[in-house]
Amino acid sequence: MSAMPQKIFLDFRRMHLDDIAAVHRLEKETYEFPWGETAFVNCLQAGYDCWLLCQDDGVIGYSMMVSGALECHLLNICVVPSRRRQGYGREFLRFMIGEAAVCGARRMFLEVSSNNPAALQLYHSEHFKQVGVR
Repeated sequence: MSAMPQKIFLDFRRMHLDDIAAVHRLEKETYEFPWGETAFVNCLQAGYDCWLLCQDDGVIGYSMMVSGALECHLLNICVVPSRRRQGYGREFLRFMIGEAAVCGARRMFLEVSSNNPAALQLYHSEHFKQVGVR
């Protein structure tokens, strides 16, 4: 018996102001203490790299990062709960790493809660190293 692995087709596009409502819905669905809509607007207006992961049924993920001085800080990366543990987060992270390289960054920083073992495992498997604890 054998099975063919399912190919994930991904559609990344830049976030726009008219996407904020959908992104904020996903934020509230995901986090106990979600960012407000204004935070997303501020990121866009500041020129941060804000991206969406979309499929036919709409936005299934978003990410934001800020770059400068050969570094970038991944502020947030989120995938709708129904699509987690299916490879979407990993591919989105790899996409954002590629975007950081396009911006000239040589390293990427991010923060992750110690209460999020799935994210910790993902970042470790993609060769992120812990550099501090807050």
